[in-house]
Amino acid sequence: MWRRPRDPDPCSDPSPELLIESPELLIEECESFLAGGYVERCEALGEPVPVWAWMNVLAHGTEAGLRAAATNPSASDEGHQALAFVAATLVDLIDDGALDLETFQREELVPLELDVIACPATSGWSAPQLVSALLRALPAKSSRRH
Repeated sequence: MWRRPRDPDPCSDPSPELLIESPELLIEECESFLAGGYVERCEALGEPVPVWAWMNVLAHGTEAGLRAAATNPSASDEGHQALAFVAATLVDLIDDGALDLETFQREELVPLELDVIACPATSGWSAPQLVSALLRALPAKSSRRH
């Protein structure tokens, strides 16, 4: 959707500007990211789902979206299974009154998501590694869950 301009002269001014091939697609991509729908967007376009995207519905989605992810009966691949497992854990904590979703998203999940996006080493994470990172972010009370 977007890319950095390629300059054949490495001594030229390294401009940080981006070339936008399609502003509409960039806007759609940003909207889906901020609404917690990046996995759905990737799947709808037939694009591979980056490992960090499985965190996206958790970090930016609504409580209704979490509940839907937690009860996804068609979770056949590792990414969907990881999402369903962590979403169910969060829903349990919300139902028990042990977690305020918006605060947890703002203080824990969004920073964790951004760390995972920024770290090249996480691009090869497996679903269990992602689940482990997400569960470590949960409040201490959650250790009795799942």
